[in-house]
Formats: sequence, structure tokens, C-alpha cells
Amino acid sequence: MASMGTALPAAVGACSSGAKKVFVIAGDGGFLAGSSELSTIAEKSLPVKIVVFNNGGLQFIREIQKMEIGKEVDMSFGPVDLASVAEAFGIKSATVRDDKELTPVLKASLRDSGPLVIDVRQEEREVDIEGTQWDKKIRS
Repeated sequence: MASMGTALPAAVGACSSGAKKVFVIAGDGGFLAGSSELSTIAEKSLPVKIVVFNNGGLQFIREIQKMEIGKEVDMSFGPVDLASVAEAFGIKSATVRDDKELTPVLKASLRDSGPLVIDVRQEEREVDIEGTQWDKKIRS
């Protein structure tokens, strides 16, 4: 688990160090927290492919709240059309609404050297915490 919002700046750094292709996997909260980096990614046409799991809020934090305090303190902020956010910066985008659609979009992205944001819609989908530090805490 990285700090929220660090994936896009790290991707810019990787490209600055000579990486030929960089893949970012982020949640919608982390993507939006670092979205100012989209300007640099677009301006320099960096080879960054960004997969954003969009569930309209900070779902992982929701799950932790339920475990720790027995209720959710609202973490919702969407849904935000992240494909439109990317396009506003001049970055190509795709919206995926089904897990089966993701693989073909990723494969197609490999043929293009420019940046791409893939908005993976996951409304009403709970986060699986099995195997995380939080799962270990519950089991101990």
C-alpha cells in the first residue's frame, strides 16, 4: 500500500529516468489526489498507462472504518467521470464497465506510445481486504 496520490508523480519520475512504458494502478481517490500530474504527462506525452478503479469514493477507507469503529463515515465523492478528466488534459481514455473488457483495452494500449487513462467502473463493489495488513489484524 502506497500513500494515496503518489502513483502519478512516481510515474512521471520513472519516465524521467528513462522508462519506456509505465503502468499505474490506482484507486479513484489516489488518482484524483495526484491529478495535477496529468498536465505533465500530457504535455510531454509520457508513455504512462493509468488503470483507475473507480468506485465513487474511498472504498478501502470505508471498509477499515466499518471494521475499526463499526460504521462508515462518508467517504463518497462521485462517481466522477475520470475518462473525461483525462481528456480535459488531452490524454486519451477508455471506460471499462466489465472486468472482461479490461484485458483487450490493456493489450491495445501497448501498441500506442502515448498516455492513456482507463476508467474501470466499479460502483457498488466492495474491496477485498484478504491478505492485507488489515486482514491480518482481524485474524490476530
